[in-house]
Amino acid sequence: FRELERMRQFLEEDLTRFPGITLLAEKSDMSARSFQRRFQELYRMSPRTYWMKLRIRKACDYIASSELTLMQIAIELGFFDQSNFSKHFRIHAGMTPKNFSQRYSNHG
Repeated sequence: FRELERMRQFLEEDLTRFPGITLLAEKSDMSARSFQRRFQELYRMSPRTYWMKLRIRKACDYIASSELTLMQIAIELGFFDQSNFSKHFRIHAGMTPKNFSQRYSNHG
């Protein structure tokens, strides 16, 4: 599982663009199917879901500790628009970015 740990770290390096299963598998010297199955076994979610959770976690950090607007955060993390950002944020954080900001922001 050491290769998978390296791929997890690789996913953290660029939160704006998902590299694709094929590239992740190639970098791990596995077939795409083997990579997905082993990643799912270890992390209990798909690589893409894991990557999205990383993005949302980073968004939470930005909201809580920066002066960036929600739109700036969405752009910084590679979301198509604020609506798309809000949709994914709600799915993974259980509330809207605005609600999160009201609850956890140091400045708002």
